[in-house]
Amino acid sequence: MADSFLTFQKFSDLNLAKNAGRVLKQHDIQYEIETSGNNFDPSFAFNSFDAEIRIKIKQEDFANARNALEEFYSETLENVESGYYLFDYSDTELKDIVAKPDEWGYFDYLLAIKILKDRGLEIKPDEIEKLKENRLKSLYDPAAASRMLILIGYTAAIFGGILGLVIGLVIFSNKKTLPNGQTIYIHTDKDRKNGKIIVVVSVISILFWLFTYSWLLKY
Repeated sequence: MADSFLTFQKFSDLNLAKNAGRVLKQHDIQYEIETSGNNFDPSFAFNSFDAEIRIKIKQEDFANARNALEEFYSETLENVESGYYLFDYSDTELKDIVAKPDEWGYFDYLLAIKILKDRGLEIKPDEIEKLKENRLKSLYDPAAASRMLILIGYTAAIFGGILGLVIGLVIFSNKKTLPNGQTIYIHTDKDRKNGKIIVVVSVISILFWLFTYSWLLKY
């Protein structure tokens, strides 16, 4: 069942993750909380902090989960302490948060909108949707794999096999989860082709060295 769950949001604090989980449960949304002790999921790379606590839900529940959390957090905005760090952010920095709720979380996203409004810089709902659309489009662009990683992959594939196999599989099959729940390959088609070749060469190399080792044992 775990394979049907995708990373929805990342947290640096377990209590915050549990609070969000309770909100999801109230809306009959199934979820899992995954920590560094569970199987690591490298597919979600949109948070600005190196969090290891993840809430995972089914892809079809992403929209409902966003609405549920936004509704919950919107009711808590009036109780935010004046020393909360977002109050020191510039207008430009706050607008960046509004454009990237997937990175900052839904509480900071809603609070950024409120702070801007209080400063006389209200962002209309259609503008917010436009910012989200542009954000989503930018995330569709695949990333180029490190040239050094590819070189190491080919070298390891020829002389070792196992390491090359791991690197090749990562380059070829690694995916990321977008804010709308869609999963796409992280790397470009060209790099994924290199990854596939590295996998094939690694398998051949492993078989060759196993055969060679077995042959040497006979003599």
